[in-house]
Parts: sequence; C-alpha cells; structure tokens
Amino acid sequence: MKRNGLVALLAGATLSVGGCIVPYYADQSGGSDPNSYTPSTPSTPSTPSTPNTPSTPSPSSGKTITLYPSDDAYTSTLSPEKNYGSGGTLNTGKVNFGAGRDDYYTAFIKFNVGSIPRGATITDAELLLTTAFNNTDLKPIGTTTLSYVNDQSWNEGSLTWLNSPSSGIYIAARQIKFDVASSVEFDVTTAVNRWVSGSTTNCGFMLSTRNLANVNNNAYAPFYSSELGTGSGPRLEVTYKN
Repeated sequence: MKRNGLVALLAGATLSVGGCIVPYYADQSGGSDPNSYTPSTPSTPSTPSTPNTPSTPSPSSGKTITLYPSDDAYTSTLSPEKNYGSGGTLNTGKVNFGAGRDDYYTAFIKFNVGSIPRGATITDAELLLTTAFNNTDLKPIGTTTLSYVNDQSWNEGSLTWLNSPSSGIYIAARQIKFDVASSVEFDVTTAVNRWVSGSTTNCGFMLSTRNLANVNNNAYAPFYSSELGTGSGPRLEVTYKN
C-alpha cells in the first residue's frame, strides 16, 4: 500500500542491504524511507571470562640453622693414652716415622641436634669442614671417609685411642687434597634425619683418611677443630620443616 507516495513495507518484511538480508519494520507513523535504513551492527558476544585458577602455594623452603660441635677430638695410635681434645686440628690419616713406626689418626665430631623439633623433616644437612694447611712435604691427595660412631659416651675431654669408640656404618667419602686450606662438604641429611626422628642414637661422626698418592705412603690429613672458632671449625648446616 502507498503512503505519501512511498511504498511502506509491512512489519516482518526483509530488506537486502549490501547483499545481506536484514529485517525491516515499517514506520507506522509514516516518513520511513527504506533507502535510508542503516542496519545496526550486531553486538559482539562477550568472551566468557576465564575462571581464576587457584594458585598453588609454593612449598616452604624451611628453616636453616647452623650448629657447632659439642665435642671434637682426634686419636693417635703412637700416643694411645693421650687426649687431643684441646688441639687446633682434627688429624686424620697416617704418618710414617720410620723403623715401622706408623702413626694413625682418627677424628671424632659430635653435634647436639636437640634444637631441631622432634618429628621435623630434614630436607638438607651438610657437614662443613676446613682442611688445615699442610706446610710439610706430606701433602697428600687422600680419601676421607665419614662414618657413624657406635658409642655416644665419648667426649673431647677424655677421648684417647685406647677408649675410642668403634666406627659404625659408612656415610660418605670425599677425595681431598690437603696442600692448602679449603672447605669441603659432606651430605649428612640421612644421618641427621635419623637422629632427629630417634631411629638412630646420635653418637657423632668419625673421620678417617687413607692415602691415594704421596711420597713415603704418608697421608697426614688435618682439619681445623672447633678450638679455631666458628669461622674455620666444623659446623653442621641443617634445613628442616616442621
């Protein structure tokens, strides 16, 4: 039907605009010009928001403490009744004095781990030692072995070769050069875990060194003792979680 000389399209009709079929609704009040129709731009559906991924809490790195020896000393086979608990070194290895006189040294170190809560999980424990400068011709490359000790009753004030405890099971070994002062580490995580949990009695560590290559088959291998202070003496660094 005609209105004002124009063709009014019925409501619900469609109109081709730019090649696209779009709905068109006549203006019932008149004055609607189909040629002037501008289709509305359909709104772009919003992208659904990505739900927040729950953050995974990073595991605690734990607490790290440094312990110093409660006792440390060494023994000598040629001086079986002598105590070396007040000396500045922890001697290990062997020295040949000629005529079949070999002196064997063994060192003992004990730490009190009572400050670590019972039941804590030990994530890392390192025994840190410093080799004492060996200014003689006895500058070996030796293998130092760390072992458990079988008796907790020893102390640095009374330890001698005659009353020294026997060694327990092997813990670790390191090849060490004793010609200059240097720091060495032994991983003792399992040992400290056992002590803290109570599954093994804390009797300390035993250190012994055997020669690999040196003149006269000597392996004099000293470490600094706790008498030299916290900077050079043995220390135990433990990281644990409750």
